[in-house]
Amino acid sequence: MGDKIKLVFAMFMFSIISILITWPLVLNMNGFLLTPEYPDISHSDAPVHIEHMQQTRLSLLNKTGIVINPGFGNAQTYALSGAFITFVFDVKDVMFHNLYLLGSIFLAGIFMFLLVYELFKDYYTAMFSGIIFITSNFFVQQYVWGHANTWQIQWIPLTFLFLERTLKNKKIQDSLLLGIALALQLLSSTQIIVYLSVLIPLYLLSRYLFVEKNKLLDKKIIVRFIVSGCIALVLSGFYLIKRISLPHSIRLIESTYIYSWGLTKLHPITEYLSVNSNIYIGLVQFILVLVSICLILKNIKSYRQFLSYVILGICLVVLLMGPVYKFLPYFWLYHLWPFFKHFIVIEYFFPYLLMCISILSGFPFYYLKQKKVKEKHRILVIVMIVLLIISTQIIKSVWLTQHHIYFP
Repeated sequence: MGDKIKLVFAMFMFSIISILITWPLVLNMNGFLLTPEYPDISHSDAPVHIEHMQQTRLSLLNKTGIVINPGFGNAQTYALSGAFITFVFDVKDVMFHNLYLLGSIFLAGIFMFLLVYELFKDYYTAMFSGIIFITSNFFVQQYVWGHANTWQIQWIPLTFLFLERTLKNKKIQDSLLLGIALALQLLSSTQIIVYLSVLIPLYLLSRYLFVEKNKLLDKKIIVRFIVSGCIALVLSGFYLIKRISLPHSIRLIESTYIYSWGLTKLHPITEYLSVNSNIYIGLVQFILVLVSICLILKNIKSYRQFLSYVILGICLVVLLMGPVYKFLPYFWLYHLWPFFKHFIVIEYFFPYLLMCISILSGFPFYYLKQKKVKEKHRILVIVMIVLLIISTQIIKSVWLTQHHIYFP
């Protein structure tokens, strides 16, 4: 297969998977797909996001500027695209809400596919990692709660894709695209971008210490990052300046305890390594990650470039434990890092951990390719593991047997 055909096939596969993991939402696009414990959307933030989109549509028609709710993390990407699509194509607001979920899942798969292809240069490994990234049930859980801002994790692999290209290539266009990716994430979720402000320096530090010390001191690399930052600020400035000027509530550190992973919740067999009952890593993925770490450490000279994602993943596990102990990093980030005091849901570190898991889960298949294992055998193993993972994810999801449609 040529590269274009491979990409088209990947897009087709991620389209199908996006529909399957949200089934039967695609048959009820004018309603909200919920579980029996939530008979309506009174528990959900979906009406708030839809109302924000409606206000944005009205303000754009009246040319009165953007709308920002000071007490809520509205996503400008959702509001602006929704205002355009619902007005131009006469799409109902609820249908747009559901289409936006499907689009986010699809793009998350594609962008993770592209990131892993950039790292491994292997099509089937990239496909596998993309599937892992979108089948964790994170999207479904965020949809049930109506969090149109925090389900937009598709920009995370896109950001790291252009981060990798900026580090490797001399083309200024990669720095520009990195800036655009950062702006999209900032306009989608302020909490996720604040967490990203911690994780990018952490990732770069790990590369500096363990992978390529000299390269990161290159003045050209530093200039590229400055360009990316300037692009991100320019593109999001219309929102960012207004957002920062508004009052923000301060969250007590004790309010974050309920959202912490905690040492007592690390039960990989009973809960598939759950962050909570709806967000989980998956036992098969966990085993693949352990195998990957062993292979990377055993062959460190050949696979040193992947060590940064191992380190980042371990750091994210620690961060997910929250501030329940004073020696944990989240406790100090809460007190020292800008904007941390405004957020309480620590589980929004999870998408970054999921990215590391997706990358490392695919590594064994890349390793098999390096060992000259026949392509048909490697594909067979990948297909079997994907089917095993999807079947266990579906069994764990209450949407398989218990769901109902709420039509507003």
